[in-house]
Amino acid sequence: QNTENKYDFNNPKLKTISRNLRKAMTPQERRLWYACLKALPWTIRRQYVISEYVVDFYCAEKRIAIEIDGSEHYEPAAEEKDRIRTQKLNSLGVTVIRYDNHDVNKHFKDVCNDIYDRLTAAPSVRMPQYKTNAKPRSCLPLQ
Repeated sequence: QNTENKYDFNNPKLKTISRNLRKAMTPQERRLWYACLKALPWTIRRQYVISEYVVDFYCAEKRIAIEIDGSEHYEPAAEEKDRIRTQKLNSLGVTVIRYDNHDVNKHFKDVCNDIYDRLTAAPSVRMPQYKTNAKPRSCLPLQ
């Protein structure tokens, strides 16, 4: 059995942390979630556990994690930590897409359109299981 791209979604310690993070999303995460990601035809999870990490948003069908970085991510130690985290997630077959708070605040439509384009272009890892209550696609791409 190939376990190379398998990872643990049930880390009990991180499940509690991820639950708390969902309750305390940043304004940028909240805006992206409610005004963009929830409208997509793919299932997107918030504050999702992958291995020893909690990613801001995750689309399992496309194996894409979306991270929203605040200013603390631009400190040298944090940049190195993010680099290692991204490498580890990539080694598990997860593509990491990063945006900073400034982009979400000032270029929201561009961020949403970029996410939509990347999810559309990425191959599915299994048959699509679209949400039954998904909104019509007229909301994206944004003009």
